Amino acid sequence: MHGCGAYKSIAALLMVVSVLASLTVLAAERTPQQESFDRLQEEQRRREQRRADDVFLPGPARAAEQVDIESSGPCFTVTAIELRVANGLAPQLEAVLSSRIQAATGACLTAFGLQQLHRELSNHLTGKGFVTSRLLIPEQDLDQAELVFALVAGRIERVETEGLSSRKVRLALPVRSGRLLNLRDLEQAIENLGRVRGLEAAFDILPGSDNGESVLRMLGQQGRRVGATMVVNEKYYGSTMHGSALLNTEIGSPFGLTDRLLVALNTDLDRAVSDRSWGGGVDYEIGLRYWLIAAGFSRQAYLNRVDAAFERLDATGETDTSRFELGRVLHRSSTTRVNLTALFSYSDVLNDLDDTVIRVSSYQLNSSGARLDISYRWHRLQLSGGVTAEYSEGHGPGTALLTGESIADIHNQRVQLNISGMYPFVWQNGSLQLRWNGQHSDNELFPLQRFSVASGVRGFDDISVTGNSGHTFSMEYAISPRIGSTGIWARPFFATELGWVPSQGDETEFNRLAGITAGSDISWKRLRIGLEASAPIQRVSTKESDNSHVVRARMTLSL
Repeated sequence: MHGCGAYKSIAALLMVVSVLASLTVLAAERTPQQESFDRLQEEQRRREQRRADDVFLPGPARAAEQVDIESSGPCFTVTAIELRVANGLAPQLEAVLSSRIQAATGACLTAFGLQQLHRELSNHLTGKGFVTSRLLIPEQDLDQAELVFALVAGRIERVETEGLSSRKVRLALPVRSGRLLNLRDLEQAIENLGRVRGLEAAFDILPGSDNGESVLRMLGQQGRRVGATMVVNEKYYGSTMHGSALLNTEIGSPFGLTDRLLVALNTDLDRAVSDRSWGGGVDYEIGLRYWLIAAGFSRQAYLNRVDAAFERLDATGETDTSRFELGRVLHRSSTTRVNLTALFSYSDVLNDLDDTVIRVSSYQLNSSGARLDISYRWHRLQLSGGVTAEYSEGHGPGTALLTGESIADIHNQRVQLNISGMYPFVWQNGSLQLRWNGQHSDNELFPLQRFSVASGVRGFDDISVTGNSGHTFSMEYAISPRIGSTGIWARPFFATELGWVPSQGDETEFNRLAGITAGSDISWKRLRIGLEASAPIQRVSTKESDNSHVVRARMTLSL
């Protein structure tokens, strides 16, 4: 028994030394732990894509014609312009028009110029979303050199619902009866309601009983609230075949609110990377007027059985992450949306060898930060991006090794950036998509925090390349033609990807990966099958893969 215990100690020591060595080398053989970290990063990218898909931007309205209020002919000089609100106070409308009124003060207006000024101010109100507010020119003596506009503030007389519960509407709609009617508030309500799976929402504005009053009718049609998607992936590189499966379940309005619940499960289908590897996560989100609250928990785990001289040892690892987010829409227009989110998370990384904790790869992280998201739409062009600033504090075994050192900087900061753009083409429903993900840190980060470049560049599935700082860029062109009247859609695509780790601090070596991918998806009803081939561009890459290509097959079934 003493011999077995000594063997365990030696085995644990060798594993510690190997893990320590891997921290100083950017490129290494893919490990079960890195596989878990990469899946967590993929999960984060799916959240980013979901946030971008949730944004509702109708796009720019028809551009107002440029007008010149000064024209030739008899004119009168305007020394002052007064706004008289006909139905109560409306300081918000006055503030919207103040800059335009100030610019027009002192101008010499003809009758045509007065009409043009009235048109410009009215268009400005409409462009700011106040579509039911009206600006009138009352009868007046223009010889006094003072111009008076009558402002009829457009307000909500009452809110009616059809196909929607009044509770959902109260939670989604940022305004109430008696308040100014603004399209931006209604678009925010549609965005909140659209977060509920299967719910199609719209609104209608009807005349009210009084001047300036409108009846807001919120319309909805609820489809299936529960849906699931099963994805089976199989990839082949060299002599290795590696399969995995993912099951996503989404429940719309689980508590009768403007909320949704998402549950994800994943597992390996073979022992190519580890004897067992599995994970899962739960995410909950609720939209409340201009606020978004999100919370989630995820776990990735693996098990490897190591045959030793005297016995079989179990090498296991678990990575748990809990997160909470509180976001607020700061600005929205028909083309732009700006959102600020406070971030809080806690991660627990535990690796052990036959119930003996491997100190060098076990630690906990408390993180907090903020993320600024910006979405923009101009006609068919769609852009979205986010920048995150995060501060983390580590503790646990990995921060207090036997030598008194830590595997990373206990207090560290990092900045993350993601930008994506999509432009659709009319021909064959084509689209061009660009995406850039990046991270910068001057600190030595914990393995969970390091940026994985190899996972973002297809074709390098057999190696791991990470850095405290790193970037990936991808460009993809695809078309989606319909095959006759069969209901089958094809989506052939071509993509190129580039990733790099800059040389800075202790990482003195610059590393770059590049690859190309071509493939196609075929969709029929609820089934989608994809086949693609990726190849590393060895001439451009500073790290080589042992494989000339990687072939992936994917089947997605929506339930």
